[in-house]
Amino acid sequence: HAMENSFLVLKKLSNSLGKIDGMVMYSMFQLPNNKDLRFKIFSNFKKKKKKIFFALENKELNINSLELIEDIWDIKNVIDQNKHDLEVLKNEY
Repeated sequence: HAMENSFLVLKKLSNSLGKIDGMVMYSMFQLPNNKDLRFKIFSNFKKKKKKIFFALENKELNINSLELIEDIWDIKNVIDQNKHDLEVLKNEY
């Protein structure tokens, strides 16, 4: 059983990164939808010089990829917010 939008384990991990080099996630969309919470997690990893890899997107979180990752999140959020309109357009064509 999984709790939707629950990031307790991820938050705990990001606060105690002692003995690991980093973390591999299946997708960047396993991160919190909330941008502030995402940045807190990113910040903890950066502060402790740890890495996050996203397997599906073949990306590593770093200073160069942060803007791209956030742009992808913005696009996902726009699509999610406009699903109904996109369905209507899809059905028209």
